[in-house]
Amino acid sequence: MSKKAVLTLLSLVVFISFGCGDDDNGQNPTPSDVVVTIQPATLVQGVGLTNIFVAKVTGAADTSVTWSVNDIPGGDSTTVGKITIGGRYRAPEDVPDPAVVIVKATSVEDPDAYDTAELTIVSGNGTGIPAAYSTGPQLVEGPVFHGWWTPCAGTEHNW
Repeated sequence: MSKKAVLTLLSLVVFISFGCGDDDNGQNPTPSDVVVTIQPATLVQGVGLTNIFVAKVTGAADTSVTWSVNDIPGGDSTTVGKITIGGRYRAPEDVPDPAVVIVKATSVEDPDAYDTAELTIVSGNGTGIPAAYSTGPQLVEGPVFHGWWTPCAGTEHNW
């Protein structure tokens, strides 16, 4: 075999062995395809009342989430409110300071994938409706929520 052929073959082996790996040696992993979304994304809620949050996880085999309120896993019933593993949130009995709390759903499969919802806790019964509607009819962009809310026995509000 000629010297030129040996060098070409050796160069090819070196290229295949070392030239096809990660350029960054694993320092910059590719971003996750897991996406978490929470509905409703904003809400005005009265003290002591409950609300259901729904988290949707796409791009993951395991679509379960963990819930936290103001970065407290499961929340805290006396300060920011509690949330169950099923997304049922109960506001604290007193308006927290600050009155806005953040509910977070985090993917179990990919803890870097999460979404948050913003709740404003108010005294009294509150409105229990998305914050975009809390000050009266408005034109808003995004999804419209429809459902029933019952703050007390015998009273129902369609929204």
